[in-house]
Amino acid sequence: GQSAWNWLSELAGKAAIEEGSLRTKLDQANTKLTEAGQDAVEHAEFPRIMGALLTEGGDFHQINSTIQSYQKHLASLREASIGAEKKVKKVQAAGAARMVDSLLSESDLTGNIVISTEGPAALLQEFLNGLKKVHFTHAAFFIVDDGDKLHLGALCGKDGNNAGHGAGNLIKDLAPIAGGKGGGKPDMARGAAGERGNANKLRAAAEAKLK
Repeated sequence: GQSAWNWLSELAGKAAIEEGSLRTKLDQANTKLTEAGQDAVEHAEFPRIMGALLTEGGDFHQINSTIQSYQKHLASLREASIGAEKKVKKVQAAGAARMVDSLLSESDLTGNIVISTEGPAALLQEFLNGLKKVHFTHAAFFIVDDGDKLHLGALCGKDGNNAGHGAGNLIKDLAPIAGGKGGGKPDMARGAAGERGNANKLRAAAEAKLK
């Protein structure tokens, strides 16, 4: 009956919208993978026959079977987009680790440090991990500009805390300079700020605080 046709039409419409969203996510992830020199995650298009079947009033069972196949296609596309996004994060993390190793190797780790750089948000955690790995004992403040906002991190070892800095306090005191906020424990803290134009001002304040 007409209600069945309406149901099929509505179902097909919702599925088409979901496919468009998933395809966009997959394309965006693949663009990042290609830029990083990685192979894209491929996924075939579903034949564009749904609209024709519904418009021409095809066989109900045939249309229902096609919709079921389409839903399987969507499930597969969903898995592909999730897999591509995970691959992007893995590639970014690997690249971030290499970049951090390079930056830290150029830094004097015998005292307090302030590092400000552009890159993916994953850099921040790699900075913190890198200092923990070398048993850094002083105070450090990091600013990572990912093009959207500033990701902030602070780490204080034994000497940094004895000097009265404290990672959580550093974030709370400095983040507002760029319209941000955050906090954490005395040994490690994180935050974020939306005023990217104040990155240099924030860095200068951090350097003054950690002299």
